[in-house]
Amino acid sequence: MTQDEQIKFLGLDKLNALDRLNVILLGNFQLTGSISLFEHGIIKRQISDIDIVVDSLDRLKVTFDKKGCEFQEWFDYSEPLENPSLTLQRKGKVTNRISFQIGEVNCCAFFGKKQEFKIFEYMLDRKFKVSHPIYAIQAKKKYVTDLFKMDTLDEFQLSRLKKHISDIQSFYEKFEGDLIFPF
Repeated sequence: MTQDEQIKFLGLDKLNALDRLNVILLGNFQLTGSISLFEHGIIKRQISDIDIVVDSLDRLKVTFDKKGCEFQEWFDYSEPLENPSLTLQRKGKVTNRISFQIGEVNCCAFFGKKQEFKIFEYMLDRKFKVSHPIYAIQAKKKYVTDLFKMDTLDEFQLSRLKKHISDIQSFYEKFEGDLIFPF
């Protein structure tokens, strides 16, 4: 992606947030989600947020606690959990996702093992690890499956459902030819 495309599809706000994440986490993260799908040529649309995978959520939690910033913890027990002895614990539950903002940019950090990745260059020679898009697709399929189990969906959930289904379809069209919907 050229620098002009980065500005057009990511925006300066997200590029600045990536730079800040790099400082906070000392480069110990991988980009996933829509950025991964975009970098691998699966989607070509504006990126609205930043999703990352980290092997420990502690550094983010400590950074936010020290600065008095807000973050929201999620406890998704269908995903592998970080070692409780290494993780800050809240209400007796172990966090495996954190939602937060850097400036006005929504970010989500997922606990996970290192994933297959490629190095991509952003903002004048800054290099970032970008996970293989299969990981983003697996997360989107889980999210879609969870939404299908609900009796009713609000407008936000319905729009996310449509976007995720479109992303899943684009992935399978690019990587497997005809769409196979493995739910």
